[in-house]
Amino acid sequence: MIRVAHVLPRPVAAQLYCVAATAVLAVIGLALAAVSYTTHSTYTVTALRDDGITAAGLAADVELLLERHRRMIASAPSRYDRLEMRTSARNAEDVARHIEDLVAQAKDPFMGGVAASLPVLVGHARRALFLRATATQNEADTALQDYIRVANRMQDQIHLHRSERIDVAKAGVDQLVQRGETVAGWILVLAIAAVVLLGPMSAWIIRGIVGRLTAITDTMRRLANTDTAVAVPSIADADEIGDMARAVQVFKSNALALQANQKEIEKLNGWFDIALNNMARGLSMFDSEQHLIVCNRTYRELYNLPAEIAKPGTSLAQIAGYWAERNPGAAAAALPAWCLAEGAALSSSGFAHTETHSLGDGRVINVSYQALDGGGWVDLHEDVTEKRRAEWRISQLAHFDPLTGIANRHYFLECLDRALKRAAAGEETFAVLWLDLDRFKEVNDTLGHPAGDVLLKLVSERLTSAVRSGDQVARLGGDEFAILQWGAAVGETEALALAARVCDVLSAPFSIAGQTVSIGVSIGVALAPAHGDTADGLIRNADIALYQAKSAGRGTTIVFCHEFEHRISARRRLQTDLKTAAELGQMEMHYQPIVGLRHQGVLGCEALMRWRHAERGMVSPAEFIPLAEETGLIGDLGRFALRQACRDAVSWPVTMKVAVNLSAAQFVALDLVETVRNALLDAGLPATRLELEVTETLLLQDNARTTGILHELRGMGVSIALDDFGTGYASLSYLRSFPFDKIKIDQTFVRDLPDRPDCVAIVKAVCGLAATLGMTTVAEGVETAAHLARVKEAGCDEAQGYLFCRPVPADEVASFLAQRVPMGATAG
Repeated sequence: MIRVAHVLPRPVAAQLYCVAATAVLAVIGLALAAVSYTTHSTYTVTALRDDGITAAGLAADVELLLERHRRMIASAPSRYDRLEMRTSARNAEDVARHIEDLVAQAKDPFMGGVAASLPVLVGHARRALFLRATATQNEADTALQDYIRVANRMQDQIHLHRSERIDVAKAGVDQLVQRGETVAGWILVLAIAAVVLLGPMSAWIIRGIVGRLTAITDTMRRLANTDTAVAVPSIADADEIGDMARAVQVFKSNALALQANQKEIEKLNGWFDIALNNMARGLSMFDSEQHLIVCNRTYRELYNLPAEIAKPGTSLAQIAGYWAERNPGAAAAALPAWCLAEGAALSSSGFAHTETHSLGDGRVINVSYQALDGGGWVDLHEDVTEKRRAEWRISQLAHFDPLTGIANRHYFLECLDRALKRAAAGEETFAVLWLDLDRFKEVNDTLGHPAGDVLLKLVSERLTSAVRSGDQVARLGGDEFAILQWGAAVGETEALALAARVCDVLSAPFSIAGQTVSIGVSIGVALAPAHGDTADGLIRNADIALYQAKSAGRGTTIVFCHEFEHRISARRRLQTDLKTAAELGQMEMHYQPIVGLRHQGVLGCEALMRWRHAERGMVSPAEFIPLAEETGLIGDLGRFALRQACRDAVSWPVTMKVAVNLSAAQFVALDLVETVRNALLDAGLPATRLELEVTETLLLQDNARTTGILHELRGMGVSIALDDFGTGYASLSYLRSFPFDKIKIDQTFVRDLPDRPDCVAIVKAVCGLAATLGMTTVAEGVETAAHLARVKEAGCDEAQGYLFCRPVPADEVASFLAQRVPMGATAG
């Protein structure tokens, strides 16, 4: 019951008292009723404004700000964008301070409890943002859930408080309406008496009061029915009714604010739905009874769920059952089982974890579960199928050779490390076989790189078929392979047996691009632990053994022995000495005459490099030329040979030429033509007296570029000879593409001329071909009279070999020429 409060007389009361002077009883009763109603109405409206409307409006503002704060925290960036993270943190702090200011201004005791919970909420928000920034996703999700739990509790409390304040406001309105109706009845009764007592004056006063009260009452009723478009009457009146009207106007303003806030909340919810449905991962939330609370579009698309199934209230059992019915198969049928099991476990224990599941359609789904307070859980579903496939492909690339499909060097070293650990534990022994293909480069050069790739694949297949299932075959790079042979009793015998099988399978012809290709393999073997107890040591020793095998001849297998290390050391010392000799100009040029077979005269000499070692004496070219090619000194040595040969030839008869061999390294250099020109100018030797010898192997490297250089040299007047003819590939095509001046028949054919008719046929064919093309032929390696007779019969133009003279130093050429050359020749 509303207590009557004493108020000072106001205009309406004064009018009533004036009328009561003429009719005491009626006027006093009417005045008391009016004063009582207006007094209680004013008190009620004031209380309605302060305790109902204002408190509800403040609660709505705080609730709106809390919702905005939660959206900011929940939508903070999950990647390492520090600028966006700082912006989110700063905006969240601003909203929190705004909430704190509103709560501090409130007179409502309830807001004191909100103020006490606010620091806890802010602390959880800061922790969630910090963990987001440091990319600790699981901890960030946990902190976010703690924050959401506190925010939900505060929002629920504020929402309940706002509802209570609105209920209080409605009750106050109802009381005002009820009291207005009661007072209106009393006024009607008293008005009748006043009409009798006071007449027209009383009727006019009563009608003015009741009319305004009725209008305000109707306005309050329409406002209670959420009709905020109604206008409040009597706002400008200066009496008690005007105060009530102005209080109702405040109520209307607060109602409009509440309506606007509701629209803002609905807008935020719409944005939340947009963000939820555009997540890359599927999200679903279930209550403690395993009923769906909410899910996003990605979740529905991930499991192909229709809207009627993926709606709030649907049980997890219904969703899982729907999936199983439409996705038959063992893996798909298992989905309901693990879904229900995870839901039951989370509901009972409240733990959080991540599971990975394979679906029947080949997809792999990663599911992260997080329990909710009061039961239920929220989970995130991510399709990691492509991620798993990418990881598998990366693993394949990291461990296997992309061309052949067998293990690569990296994976081979991993296997070697494991084998060493087993050997150290005494579990087994093993052997490392280091393989290098013979004649692979020739196949690559003649048939092209695609054919070489096909050959490497076929070699890998044959190697795999030659080893046991437990052995490891790897491609180290290029045409180098390795085999790791392990077992309880692997020794030299077993390793050599495997090497023999490998040699057999690789020596069989290969069919590539319609052509038959034959190669071989050289193998170096190192045994563990006899030849090393580390990966580097075993590999080094296997490589040393391979080098010895290649030196011994193609198709050879060599097992490492420690004597090889001394040979390698000696070879390295020889390399160092060769470099020193090249830098100090300690190399010598010797010359071997080239004799004309028709006139028995010396037509020229071939320049041959020699190395007189301070300790070892003369070192064979077969030994130091490969060293020079390996160390890159062959270019410097070639330039020295060219300059020195031109200088020495100046003192010879003008009819004699000097022949100088060109290496592949000199053709790689861009200044070969300029080098030749400078050597001729420096020595004063005519270009017509210089003959440059090239091999067809050199032409294989870059046919177009090499041919262009040869044409440029020939344009200077230099003669070009094709050396070692018949030992390479496709020689006839080179004879057609470049008109050589001379063809030198390799000594391997000349050596067997007396005993092998096929060699005679080959030499005759070459001589006939050269004569047709206008080229001179030179037979190399003529060492006996029989050799000389045969090359003459075959039609060779010139000859060179020990039968005439061994290579002699430059200072001995003159004495040789005095014996062999007609004295009529003069020096140039």
